[in-house]
Amino acid sequence: MVKICVNDLQSSSHAMKQSVAAKLKLLAKNRADNRVLIGESGAVPALISLLQCNDPWTQEHAITMLFNLSLHESNKVIITNAEAIKLLMYVLKTGTETSKHRSSTTLVNIERDCLRKIHG
Repeated sequence: MVKICVNDLQSSSHAMKQSVAAKLKLLAKNRADNRVLIGESGAVPALISLLQCNDPWTQEHAITMLFNLSLHESNKVIITNAEAIKLLMYVLKTGTETSKHRSSTTLVNIERDCLRKIHG
């Protein structure tokens, strides 16, 4: 199911991307194993691109997904390496209140891990 969803994130259809982001959000919400699978499946770059979406619901689904993924250690590296920080900051400036909150929490999750690694 995860692989199908990740493939569908590449669709040119906005409605499809929104639907898939919502499905992935539910898959990752309470299942750590799904978070790992989604992170390793290559979904992160596609989700990051949705942060620029003009549709607030799609942006909220994408940022919630990234927040859920950031709860797993290995995904923090994937998110950072995919250069998400700049777009997470973009959401802080342009998103809905929910998106802004989730973006800031995702940044804190990522930052906390980076600081821990730097300072041992």
